[in-house]
Amino acid sequence: MKTRQLWAPAILLLSCLFDLMCPSRPAAAQEVIQEVAESLVHLRVEAVNSVGVPLEGQGTGFIVSEDGQVLTVNHLLLGLGPYVPETLKITGRVGQRGEPFDVKAAVINALPTLDLLLLKLSIGPNPYKPVKLGSTRSVDVLTNIGTSGFPLNQPGIWVDTGKVQSREGLGGSLWGTSMSFNAGQSGSPVYLENGAVIGVVKGQLSGSNINYFVPIDFADTLLIPLRLGELEKRISEIPRECRVCFSANGSAICSGDNRSCSEWSKPGAATGEEGQDGWSDALQIIQNGDPGFADCKLKWKLECR
Repeated sequence: MKTRQLWAPAILLLSCLFDLMCPSRPAAAQEVIQEVAESLVHLRVEAVNSVGVPLEGQGTGFIVSEDGQVLTVNHLLLGLGPYVPETLKITGRVGQRGEPFDVKAAVINALPTLDLLLLKLSIGPNPYKPVKLGSTRSVDVLTNIGTSGFPLNQPGIWVDTGKVQSREGLGGSLWGTSMSFNAGQSGSPVYLENGAVIGVVKGQLSGSNINYFVPIDFADTLLIPLRLGELEKRISEIPRECRVCFSANGSAICSGDNRSCSEWSKPGAATGEEGQDGWSDALQIIQNGDPGFADCKLKWKLECR
């Protein structure tokens, strides 16, 4: 059966470090960094513990949908320590460092074992600007990558570049990089030259001097509606009737074996694209830290007639 890799990313080439407005950075890189900056969210979490002591933390997230869904790390909440859930307050500032944190946010979903958290910003006067979601399926070791975020004690937006160093951290659910991650930068996007986001900054693990990020593919169980929406938009322009199918099997995340497909599209304008049948490579979702343990496998398929 022929497989098809979707959202194949391009090779990243960024130069110059740190300063968002660095004059020596190529124009193309400046444009990508500015586009990513518009989707960044500086986050603050506040709560109170059982004895009334106030707790606070800060981090970075990035917008993944026009209605204000934000992907970040789950340890943004865990870092608070034990807190009274009813006292949790999440606020953010879009596109720049707060103060003031002028947008409210709420928890939508989480994958704690993968350290991923999905938030929802309150509705603003205009649609939010989401990042372009990519995939790590064609990204290999030594690929150049970049990140932008809001580390503590740094003015403005922090920009760094580096390379993928390893694809083998913790059962494959973490990738190592040569970039340096600082406190407050967790949850920042890791992206390629074309701006496609391929990961979420995690940081260092205890006892390790390597900085890690979570490949964006592992967030697909949180982002399935967005992924399907992208595919449906693409196939609506193909001059044949097409649909996208989603197959998942496993237990906790997938709730048993299942398969579903979208409705058949109406033939769109001729674009020169041809629908290709065949399941994509299986995406393994890790549910705990044991190497090789998979609780869920996801696959995508584009069918045309």
